[in-house]
Amino acid sequence: MSAHSLEIEKGRWHRVLINGRWQSQKTPIDERYCIFCSENAVESEIHVLMSCKRYDTLRQTVFSLARTLIDNFDALEKESKFVQLLETDNIKLLQSIAKFVYSIFQIRVTHENDNVIVK
Repeated sequence: MSAHSLEIEKGRWHRVLINGRWQSQKTPIDERYCIFCSENAVESEIHVLMSCKRYDTLRQTVFSLARTLIDNFDALEKESKFVQLLETDNIKLLQSIAKFVYSIFQIRVTHENDNVIVK
């Protein structure tokens, strides 16, 4: 069981009506799209933390600090940046990442609550 609501996990299954009955079908990983951007990107942990346009402003705080602590941070590929950020032992950077992740999920909860249909 996953501890987050990104589509990479939450979107594993979808319900479809077949012959008058609802059935669960597995959604292929490459079709679990980000709900916040129009890039048709899979909403994975790497996408959300490293490249989703919805979080660009929040991400800048983390990246600015990372540039001062990680050699050649800007020259790294997206996956290498992701690994470097998560492997850091720098407390300030870890706190910045934690605040970033918290903010992301606050935005997601607000979005999900705004889209609830009350009947």
